Amino acid sequence: MKIKKTLLIAASVLALVGLPAARAQDQKQPATPTTTPPPKPENSGEVSTAENTATTRFIEAFQTQDWEKTEKAYKELVDNFPLYRKDTLFVYRYAVTLYNLKSQTKKDEAKAQLQGLLENDPGHILALYLLAQIEAEQYKADRPQPLEEAKDHLLEAAKNGFYTLRELSGSKLPQFKELRDDPKFILRVMRAPTSIPPITIKNNVRNPFQVPRVNAQGKPTDAFAISARDIALLEGRIDGLFSDIKKLINDKEIDKLAPLFQELNQIMSEYKKIGIEKVAANLKKWEKQLDEWKEVKLAVQLQIYINKGNECLRAMLKANKAEKFDETFEQFGEVKQLVEQMRHEEREEFHRNADAIFIRAKKLDEEAHKLKKIKEFNLVVTGIVVDPRPESKNRAIIIFDDPGTGQARLGRIYEENDDIRDKEERKVPGLKVVKISEGSIKFKYEDTEFIRELKQSDAK
Repeated sequence: MKIKKTLLIAASVLALVGLPAARAQDQKQPATPTTTPPPKPENSGEVSTAENTATTRFIEAFQTQDWEKTEKAYKELVDNFPLYRKDTLFVYRYAVTLYNLKSQTKKDEAKAQLQGLLENDPGHILALYLLAQIEAEQYKADRPQPLEEAKDHLLEAAKNGFYTLRELSGSKLPQFKELRDDPKFILRVMRAPTSIPPITIKNNVRNPFQVPRVNAQGKPTDAFAISARDIALLEGRIDGLFSDIKKLINDKEIDKLAPLFQELNQIMSEYKKIGIEKVAANLKKWEKQLDEWKEVKLAVQLQIYINKGNECLRAMLKANKAEKFDETFEQFGEVKQLVEQMRHEEREEFHRNADAIFIRAKKLDEEAHKLKKIKEFNLVVTGIVVDPRPESKNRAIIIFDDPGTGQARLGRIYEENDDIRDKEERKVPGLKVVKISEGSIKFKYEDTEFIRELKQSDAK
């Protein structure tokens, strides 16, 4: 996906939600980032011809996507007017320039520029997205960390209002395909916008991608409003999403609908904030269409829940096999949250599937607790006698729950089917010897069997 397209889309988003990228009007900052150069700090009333020429040269080169010329223009600009090194818009555009120069060295430099930008403006959604692209490109099967970092930046962008799912679905970056095919990540992105705090537009902030209003004397005013162009862009995106959803429904590609419905809900919630008559008319039209798709939306949501539940169950099973029981307990916590969400849905299908997922997860959780306890049993086999005579019994010396050392840890003699006893001669509930063989003993704890090998080195 072209960076230019992403910039245009996100500009309208920023204008609507007042993201952290907006900053206070400052005479030291550019009054108009797209066409008007910033005034000098030592003279707030005038802009030098040289400075105006330098900023115009950079902006025009950027807009024509002549990246080599843009890089050169930026270096000349900041060499002569160093304050532009701290201007968010100019730094971001310079990072875009470096990225499009393609070489790994330039991309590494772009990454450094974006990291510096985000230190000053952590909510800059375009910087977060571009940084995620750069990091995703560094991903390899034996080096997964860059992709994990890319996920973090995409989630942060989503929390700040960026249409992450939409951009991922349209991106041609091969590494992003792994994210599109990762239901756990998709679900995290879908949940991310819920963490956005209520937005309050203040008089002393502005959208750096939008030219501020000016009075009759040409000076910026404190007024902040959504332009008709931004409203039109938002309406175009909503209509486009409806068109995409309708096509997927007609083509019966239901599995691809989830991110589109999620983004549609997100955009329409922003659109409702505009509060003019035209908005009300459009919302009525769109909500009628959504009502017609109600059954499809429910089916998609149910499938998302089921996929998430199955993913957690597979992770729990894998963790139990690897004896990573804490991971099992963590996954079970996610299952409980998921089941709670499903039970809040009105339809019975959600409740039935929630119960089925919970029953399976609870069984795996109980198994993990039992296996963890077995693993922690202080059972040491110090001797085994296998007597082949029919009338004889096999015996073993087993130490259990005895913190002593040396001769103090003599253990006890057990036969098959004997209950294990602790150091106070009390039976350990559910724990017994099942079979004594050469070199090992099979134990049983409740309904789970396990084996301990002969370890003579432990008996001193």
